[in-house]
Amino acid sequence: MLQRKTIFIIIFIIFLVLFSISGLVYYIFFTTNGLGFITKFSLSRYIDSRDVDIKSINGSLSEKLTFQDVQIQDIKWLPRGNVLKIQKLVTYFTSFNLRGLNIEISNGRLILPDSETILFYGVYKDGSLDINSYLDISCKILADIRISLSLPFMLNSLIKWFTKNNTLSI
Repeated sequence: MLQRKTIFIIIFIIFLVLFSISGLVYYIFFTTNGLGFITKFSLSRYIDSRDVDIKSINGSLSEKLTFQDVQIQDIKWLPRGNVLKIQKLVTYFTSFNLRGLNIEISNGRLILPDSETILFYGVYKDGSLDINSYLDISCKILADIRISLSLPFMLNSLIKWFTKNNTLSI
């Protein structure tokens, strides 16, 4: 009799632990609050920044996930004092691997100290990155005549150029 009762208690405890784990997995991956926690943790770890702020998150991992007003400050591999702002970031999976990850970025801004803001938008789809970026270069030429040029550049080239050269000369 004692063995039956002990086996019943062990089975009940195992069932309770499995039920709790499945509830936690559901909360983390399929609710907005859980996804917010996972997203901030992932961004902090992979982008190497301690200051990640997301105003709102809508959707779920099984569908499209939309982040509004994402702001990341002091990314370690960029010059100190940088700010990355993305107005809208949409992610979804076509399959559960990195090639199935799709990301759409709308109205992104990379603010680097001592330089102009880099504006960008683009998509990461089927393992291919397509980003359009723009830089507004303002400079003084001959007695305070100001000109402004809008030049399209690839984001990676601009970041490398600005980190090598702190000044802009025309």
